[in-house]
Amino acid sequence: MTRIREEEDGRNPDSKYKYYLSLAELEKVDEIKELGILFDSELSFVSHCKERISKTCSILGIINRVITFLKNLEMSGNLTAVREMSGILLKVREMSRN
Repeated sequence: MTRIREEEDGRNPDSKYKYYLSLAELEKVDEIKELGILFDSELSFVSHCKERISKTCSILGIINRVITFLKNLEMSGNLTAVREMSGILLKVREMSRN
């Protein structure tokens, strides 16, 4: 890898360097996902943690809806509700795989 110093444009202190690998300029990115872990430009896991927390909250919301649904199903004895419950459980399974 080669690092070449260029003139600063005064706006971005990181703009004074360009990095090359085998004559190809490397693109600067704010975030990258590698092996399922989200890294930011500071090599911090804050973005990764926020993404995981958001996904966990979504799954917990679905689980809460399933529990409420099951309680209502138990009270009403409605068999068509079983089909709806199957759809909700499939969503939970899909989300847990990602």
